[in-house]
Amino acid sequence: HYQLVLNEIGRSLTDFGNTKEMVTAVRDAIIGHGDAYDKAKILHRDISSGNILITDSGGGLLIDWDLCKRLQDIYQGEAHIERTVMIPTDGEQTAIPDWADDLESFFYILVWIALRYAEHEFVKGALIDMLHAGFDHHYLDPHGAVKGGDRKKVEVQASDPFQVSRLFNVSLKELIKTLATTIAVRYEKAPNVAEIAQYKQL
Repeated sequence: HYQLVLNEIGRSLTDFGNTKEMVTAVRDAIIGHGDAYDKAKILHRDISSGNILITDSGGGLLIDWDLCKRLQDIYQGEAHIERTVMIPTDGEQTAIPDWADDLESFFYILVWIALRYAEHEFVKGALIDMLHAGFDHHYLDPHGAVKGGDRKKVEVQASDPFQVSRLFNVSLKELIKTLATTIAVRYEKAPNVAEIAQYKQL
């Protein structure tokens, strides 16, 4: 068990003054997450809106490292792990948590905060339905484990992910669309043997 004492005092990510400050805080948290992965060889594994603070200087701080793990413990003792995106052949995410899983969580935080707190043209009921379907829906798998729904996977592959076109901030919705396009690659079906052979002939 570890205790970390910080001299930074911050406020909740939802208490942002403007969307630029919110995005900056998420960006800084991602940078801190990457530094921990690259330099300390640890993975946070608990990315949530409550674990990102806006500092008094207007930056961001990633907190609550209680569930973090050393990479060598996650990846069965390998001495050095590069940043990788693990994509199995069926297009589903792997059971082993990786760097890309945490990064994807940062994206969903950005989307949730934007939809919930930024200015938009959603009708209240429609927004509630979107937030519930995209972020709250869950089910138990045959082994009794809690699993999220498929709505996120569907949304990141949509032309208007999470209907962000309804946001008034043009820069924010374009950022979300661009990030969604990047994340959608994780859920594309992997090429089969014939397709790989055809690619190699190009």
